[in-house]
Amino acid sequence: NISVIFINGAGLDVMSTKGAATAQELMVEVQKKCYQHEGTLNKFMIDDKGMLFLLVFGLPPLVHTDDPTRAVLSCFDMVKVFKRLELVGRFGVTTGRSYCGVCGSNRRMEYTVLGDCVNLAARLMANANEHSILCDEDTKNRCSNEVIFNALAPIKVKGKEG
Repeated sequence: NISVIFINGAGLDVMSTKGAATAQELMVEVQKKCYQHEGTLNKFMIDDKGMLFLLVFGLPPLVHTDDPTRAVLSCFDMVKVFKRLELVGRFGVTTGRSYCGVCGSNRRMEYTVLGDCVNLAARLMANANEHSILCDEDTKNRCSNEVIFNALAPIKVKGKEG
């Protein structure tokens, strides 16, 4: 099992000098917070919807029994970073089985994570309010009591029934 975090960052014009510098600072800080909890930054992208990060906890050799807790705690740290930089962050966290490995040909390949758990993290991120962290039930159930969860009304996400 892995824990996956999707983060959307908004409020940044990367085409401006200040925006590019802030994007760089955000990237460094997200990496720091992720690595402090022994996670992996898998993807980073900037498009018309803002900045997108994909972080993964539980990839070898950094596998821990408390990876879901580490993932959620890193999100709390990253919320502070987004607020300090006056940016908007939205976080989706899930835990489950996924394909983790290389995709592509000899010309271009990359290590990636694929599967329902990854897709759900993206859907939760898209439904999160500013500076909030939405987690799935598996993440909640596997976290230690270091993390206190607030029960929310269920939400409908694309690709899921019920």
